[in-house]
Amino acid sequence: MVVDCSGLTETLFESELFGYEKGAFTEAHTRKKGLVETAEAGTLFLDEMGDVPLAMQVKLLRLIESGSFRRVGRIETQQANFRLVAATHKPLAQMVADGRFRQDLYYRIRAFPILLPPLRERVADIPMLADSFLQRGGSSKHPVSVEPEAMARLQAHDWPGNIRELRNVLDRARLFADDGIVRAEHLPEDLGPHHAPGAGGSGHLPTNACPDTTSTTN
Repeated sequence: MVVDCSGLTETLFESELFGYEKGAFTEAHTRKKGLVETAEAGTLFLDEMGDVPLAMQVKLLRLIESGSFRRVGRIETQQANFRLVAATHKPLAQMVADGRFRQDLYYRIRAFPILLPPLRERVADIPMLADSFLQRGGSSKHPVSVEPEAMARLQAHDWPGNIRELRNVLDRARLFADDGIVRAEHLPEDLGPHHAPGAGGSGHLPTNACPDTTSTTN
């Protein structure tokens, strides 16, 4: 089960994660299972973990530590059994130092850290990724390829939007590649070195960012 933590308020985060009882609040007309309960014996993926509201981090830590939770509006606790996988592009270590992320939760989720460098540091992977995106979205009878000049421009770009930006650029270019070949003129005009807006901004995965981490509750 996937939880997109970005943009969720404290109230929404709690009800999405733990569920709620009928009558717990005005719009709660029926009982609803939360994603923790739905992920029983499976995996719960918290995307953009750095956006979890500070007040909710306490309840999340309790869930991970004890394996128990309560639906909103319920007194009795329930036991959870799932594997937790969390990901973020934010520098959690710095957020801990600034008091924006709980230190105990930070060390609890770093059971098995995996660092994923930004695309700008993995230029050699771009041809393989481009081929994968182009073949995945097209017809197997009419494969789409990228000419050398266009590939050079792809590899020269800073990719502040990382993988998502690359996929969007290739999806757009495929529409112009009537003969199955993506050429340089099919790419956005500003694609290339020193043209990426906001280079070095929040679109990048910082090298000191907390990587994907996993932990297990029983």
